[in-house]
Amino acid sequence: MTTDRKVPDETREQTAQHYEDLQKAGREYEEATEDLVRSGEVEDKTAERRDMPEAKRKELEEAEAVGKERAKEKDPGIVRDYSKPTR
Repeated sequence: MTTDRKVPDETREQTAQHYEDLQKAGREYEEATEDLVRSGEVEDKTAERRDMPEAKRKELEEAEAVGKERAKEKDPGIVRDYSKPTR
């Protein structure tokens, strides 16, 4: 059964504006990333980490692992079957 709902113009305009904002944010992120790479700061930070004392490097790697584990946590606000793949 299909229902033909008419979407209010205001909602349509908000959706279009949201999409444009996302496009703009994506372009700005890409430009900032390219600028960062061109600036040489990426190589500087890589060299900094390579020259870092072993104890400090290990501390950073442990913190990164903790952050990655947190990213894998289940969101209590989303109801879904986590045993099934999303794609």
